[in-house]
Amino acid sequence: MKTAREHIPGSGTDRARWWPVGGRRRLVIGGLACLLVAAIVVVAVQLTSLFGRPLLSDDFSQPNGLITNEFAYYNQGNPAARTSPTWLATSGSLFALDNAGWTGVPNAGVPGPTSARVTNSSVFRVVTRRADFQNVAVSFGLFVQRFLPSQPGLDVSWQGVHVFLRYQGASLLYVVSVDRRDGRIVIKKKVPGGPSDGGTYYTLGTAGGTAISGRWEQVKASATNSGANVNLSVWLDGKLRLQTVDDGVGDVAPIAEGGRVGVRGDYTEFMFRAFTVTSA
Repeated sequence: MKTAREHIPGSGTDRARWWPVGGRRRLVIGGLACLLVAAIVVVAVQLTSLFGRPLLSDDFSQPNGLITNEFAYYNQGNPAARTSPTWLATSGSLFALDNAGWTGVPNAGVPGPTSARVTNSSVFRVVTRRADFQNVAVSFGLFVQRFLPSQPGLDVSWQGVHVFLRYQGASLLYVVSVDRRDGRIVIKKKVPGGPSDGGTYYTLGTAGGTAISGRWEQVKASATNSGANVNLSVWLDGKLRLQTVDDGVGDVAPIAEGGRVGVRGDYTEFMFRAFTVTSA
């Protein structure tokens, strides 16, 4: 191997050290490689931090009062309407109460701009403005204050609180029942055409449970694509309670596209807090 001689100043006489030719070049290249690896690590950490952040989060840290209601949804552009940058209320009224979202006192009727006398939250439907949530998990704290008395002649076995996933519209969506009066945990798909507000529900999975009221409960529900199918899961207080797969139930294709997420309530007064959407 070729070598080159380097003189190193010393005390009294020069000392000599022999370097392989190209040795310094290898040292420089090695140093650059180390810097490149370090830069890649930094970028990877930054990307991990970025993608680990919630896609949406609402802690309702605002003064108590009306956030939005169905009046705003059906009267867009009305200067009296209370609009929200995060939420659309397609039915009922959404209030802020002590750092949580609240249905208000549920009743029936047509609310005005402020829902001062009528909330219509007996049938409560709120969804996000953002409409591209696909493979996500929705989580929040839930406090059921009370189930309203049963309506005479009306079958409300589904009375309670539910989560919307991949909401395309009122007749195309997934709905996860997380706290029903009858204690059932149910995952359904709704598709257009049928007697239920223009659609038909297909049950994808069901499990036994216990209706929880009077205390906070942690809810999590997710939808993820798996090939041509959609996997759906629900956790309550950190425990996986139900998993199911939509592989075309009812001869209707799974809802593979992203959509809105949200919360539904039927004849139930409740609060929900720390609403968070994350990648799943």
